[in-house]
Amino acid sequence: MIRAIAKTLKSKVRGQDSVARLGGEEFALLLAETDISGARIVAENMRQTIAGCQIHRIDAQEKIGGITISIGVAAYASGNSLIDLLDHADKALYASKGQGRNRTTVYDNLMSPDGQKQM
Repeated sequence: MIRAIAKTLKSKVRGQDSVARLGGEEFALLLAETDISGARIVAENMRQTIAGCQIHRIDAQEKIGGITISIGVAAYASGNSLIDLLDHADKALYASKGQGRNRTTVYDNLMSPDGQKQM
């Protein structure tokens, strides 16, 4: 299943963009020359594409249905490090998971470490 998702993600990015597996079931997409609004659109299109995929088990050719992904989107800000960018994306990802999964959330500066909005 991970390979099928990776293949789908790679097929949906442009030549200057990158897809990388961070470990486990987490992937990162680096979208060069894409603003946060465009990145959200790309992420949401990928989420919908994965949800609509028919993935088959190699060993039994059974269809695996109901594949969903949760996505966190963040933009690089001047002065931030790569670690900051990954942390922001991770907070947005946890917000997606906390709000019921199978959704795309864009990082907001008001998010706490658990991905919830601070008031």
